[in-house]
Amino acid sequence: MLGIVLVPGLLASGIGFLVFVGLENLTGFGTFSLSIPHLPHFASPTFGELGWAVVIGPAATLLGKGIRWAGLFLRPIVQRNLVAFTVIAGLAVAGVAIGFAEATGQSYAAVLFSGQAELAPLVSHSANYLPLKNSESS
Repeated sequence: MLGIVLVPGLLASGIGFLVFVGLENLTGFGTFSLSIPHLPHFASPTFGELGWAVVIGPAATLLGKGIRWAGLFLRPIVQRNLVAFTVIAGLAVAGVAIGFAEATGQSYAAVLFSGQAELAPLVSHSANYLPLKNSESS
């Protein structure tokens, strides 16, 4: 039982280490490619933040279990119609990207392309991503 519990945690830890340290010249991104510039200093968590963590943790667990259940439920249906559902999934992603662009006034590229390239601008200009923020100020 120890191997079943311990191995996934160690594997996740190793993958996280590779992601945050970087794979150097193998990826071309370097060591600190996922850093976000100009973040305010964070001293220590407050009781409110701890409270949110206690609320979000179980909620994320329930959401994850729901997603897993939906995946297992839909798997036989999707396997029978793989091409049709691939097209439907692509159209759904396009619809979400178009909806994001229309709701926020931002480019669809913020949700479709590389996370490394879009993470810093997203955090730096997060107030501009509120729905209809740009159209109200125009």
